[in-house]
Amino acid sequence: MVGVSDGAVMEVQAGESFQLECLVTDARPPPTVAWYREAIILSKDLHQETVERSMLPGRWSVRSRLFVHPKAEDDGQQYSCRALHPALARYPTTLVASVTLAVLHPPGAPVISGYASGEVLVEGEQRTLICQVDGGRPRPWVTWYRHGRPLNHAPAIHLLRGGDPFTASSPTADSGEETEWRVVRVKQGVTAAREE
Repeated sequence: MVGVSDGAVMEVQAGESFQLECLVTDARPPPTVAWYREAIILSKDLHQETVERSMLPGRWSVRSRLFVHPKAEDDGQQYSCRALHPALARYPTTLVASVTLAVLHPPGAPVISGYASGEVLVEGEQRTLICQVDGGRPRPWVTWYRHGRPLNHAPAIHLLRGGDPFTASSPTADSGEETEWRVVRVKQGVTAAREE
């Protein structure tokens, strides 16, 4: 692929169209290109091919452009282009290049549980509030505020990967590995005081 290393992760913004370009050079007869999304062939209507003369006599190159309109659901999807040519008939996976999309998109609205609106607390009563945020890339973080001021300590974060929770020690904790988390839950203990 032009401008992208084979196997690279490519960051794109949800809702912002872009194109992937595949270049197959110096073949006789001219090659063609097939595009795949997660190993499923894409319609020829989604890409455009241009055949060009090669610098080598009697040879041809093809430049294929795939137009992509990413959505949040496309995060982690792999796109591949494959050269098609009679000389490759016995080796169909020989000339393939792929990229994986990292689609940047906002998380859902935060939801706080552990307290009902209008509920009256007695002074000294303690509650644990949980703020849950679904989705988003990069992973969202939660900052708790009290009377318009951020709270100083960093509560534990509970991330859910396909429904299985694991815990990170602070909002900036990162193991360095890519995970398929979908939900961030942050707990905050509060104690009712007279001025509230």
